[in-house]
Amino acid sequence: WKNREFRGHIYSFDDRRRNTFESHEMCHEFWSTPNGILADGVNETVWINGDRRIKGFGIENGQPCTKYIFNVLNDKLAMASVTASGVQSKRRKAEDTGGQNMIAFGSSRLGYLNKAGVLQEWKLNDANQHDGTRRMVRMEYWEEDLEAFDEEDILNLSESTWMDEMGAAEVTRGKKPDSIRQTDVVTPYSIGYLPNEQFAFVCNGRSEITMYDYDLREKSRLVGFGTDKVDVVQRPTFEKAGDPSIFVASDSACAKIFDLRSGKAEMTIHQRCINSIPVYLNDSKFVCNRLSEGKGAMMWDLRLQRPMYSLPISGNEDLAWIPSGILLAGSGKFYKYGENSSVEGEDREWEIKSAERAWSELENKRSNDRGVSECSIM
Repeated sequence: WKNREFRGHIYSFDDRRRNTFESHEMCHEFWSTPNGILADGVNETVWINGDRRIKGFGIENGQPCTKYIFNVLNDKLAMASVTASGVQSKRRKAEDTGGQNMIAFGSSRLGYLNKAGVLQEWKLNDANQHDGTRRMVRMEYWEEDLEAFDEEDILNLSESTWMDEMGAAEVTRGKKPDSIRQTDVVTPYSIGYLPNEQFAFVCNGRSEITMYDYDLREKSRLVGFGTDKVDVVQRPTFEKAGDPSIFVASDSACAKIFDLRSGKAEMTIHQRCINSIPVYLNDSKFVCNRLSEGKGAMMWDLRLQRPMYSLPISGNEDLAWIPSGILLAGSGKFYKYGENSSVEGEDREWEIKSAERAWSELENKRSNDRGVSECSIM
C-alpha cells in the first residue's frame, strides 16, 4: 500500500545548544508520497509538494508546525485562468525538462512553475498563513470524517488513493494562488539562488546556465560546459563570506567557479563528481565535491588550488553546508573542520583509513603525467 508506512522528518539545527540536531517526525500530512521538496533558509521553511498542494513547515517553540498550505491548480485550470485574464501571451508546448517546480522569491512569495511555463504564485503574508486547524481524515471512516468539514476547505482524494484502510491524512485544501501568469521559462532541472534577487536556471539537455531576475526575465547566459547536464547548487554563493559574486556549478566531469562580474568560469576543478557545494570557514573559501562511484567527498581550497582532505561519504548521500561550520551528510552524520564529533571508536578508525585511501588515490592520479591538472585556473 502506497501511504501506510510513509513518514517524514524535519531536522532543525541549533548552534547555541552544543551544535545539536533535532529530528521531528511528521506523519499523515499527505494522501500520497510527495514529489518535491525545497529547503528555504530565507523564510526558515521547508516546502513540500504533494496531493496538488504545497505545504510549508517550520519549527516553533521546538516543535514542527504548518505555516502555509497552498492549493496548486491542475494544468488545465491554471491555463484556463491565464486565458480568462485576457493577457496575451505566447503559449508554448509543454517541455518535461526538470523537476524543480517550486521557486522561492525571497521573503515575498512562493511560485509553482508547470511544464507549460504557467506560474502560480502565493504571497507569503499573514493573510495566507495556515489557520492552524488539522483536518484529519481516516481512510476507515472517510465518509464520516469528510462530513465534519466544509467541502470548500478540504480535498477529497478518497477515490484516487492507494491508501489502505488503516491510513489517515491531513486534507486541508489550502489557499488558492494570488496570481497566475504565462512565462517563457522552462521548468528547470536545478535552481541556483543568487544575490541581488537573481536565479540561475539549468534545464535538461542544455549546457548553458540562464540568469533570471525575480520577475523571471532573462538577464544573461553563462556557457561553460560541454555536457547536457549541469547541477547548480541550491544556496550557492559565498555571500556571507563577503564575496557575493562567486557561485559554483558542476557537471559529471568537473566543477567550475563562476564570477558574476565577468560572467566567466574563473577556475575549474577537473574531478568526476555528482555535485559541488561551496563551503566557507574563517574567511576561507572551499568547494566540496561529492564524488561518483561511492568514493566519498573531497574538499578543495580555492586559494591554495589544491585538495585539503577527503570524507568517506557514500555515493547516495546528499550533503548540506551549515554556516556555523558543519557539513551535514544525508545519513545524519556531521563533519566539522578537523573533526567529526558524531563518530567514535572503530567507526572513526575506519573513516580515517577510508579517507587516507581516497587521498592516496587522488595523489596518485595527480602525479601521473597526462597533461591535465586536477585544479586549474581558467
